[in-house]
Amino acid sequence: MNLFKFSLTGKALDWLERFAPNSFTIWDQVTAAFLSKFIPLEKTAELRSKIANFEEEPDESHYDAWERF
Repeated sequence: MNLFKFSLTGKALDWLERFAPNSFTIWDQVTAAFLSKFIPLEKTAELRSKIANFEEEPDESHYDAWERF
């Protein structure tokens, strides 16, 4: 969790730095706050649906399907 801030830039880093140190004590808190700030619920639902319903195309190799996934 301590290294997460080093993966952020721009608005995301500014957002995280607004919190007091130790505002987040577990990873689930960080991810929930980050997702609610930067990814709308509709987009999250759409992406989860795409992942849950992923299928290999009829003429697609397993490798190509995995790469697309």
